[in-house]
Amino acid sequence: MSSPPPEIFLARHGETAWTISGQHTGLTDLPLTPRGERNARALGEVLKGVNFAHVFTSPLRRARQTCELAGFGRAAILDKDLVEWNYGDYEGKTTTEIHKQRPDWDLFRERAMEIPFFFLTATFSASWGHVGFNSIQPPVGIFC
Repeated sequence: MSSPPPEIFLARHGETAWTISGQHTGLTDLPLTPRGERNARALGEVLKGVNFAHVFTSPLRRARQTCELAGFGRAAILDKDLVEWNYGDYEGKTTTEIHKQRPDWDLFRERAMEIPFFFLTATFSASWGHVGFNSIQPPVGIFC
């Protein structure tokens, strides 16, 4: 008899100023906007009653704030593997600005080898080897 798949809740960080402006945000450590803060609290209401066995969050402020305002900050373990990718020279620029320099630029083609671990199952296992993910009991909350 096989066991059920692990239950994992993945929460994307709340709104930042760059979310509104459409600027690509990777390693820039931005805080949430007031709306982002409200949405994070609302997420906490949705998740109320979920007793996470483990909670992980990116060390970036926007993810930590989302986690904290949702009510899981005390339980959270900071994990640098949850940091977003590095946009390099395109950090803080909009897609329109980038296309003025490189009309053929495509986020997923350019960064194909750096897609965050939760998009690729094989990478997921490799990235979380240090956590011993196979031994972690669900449910798990991940804030990034």
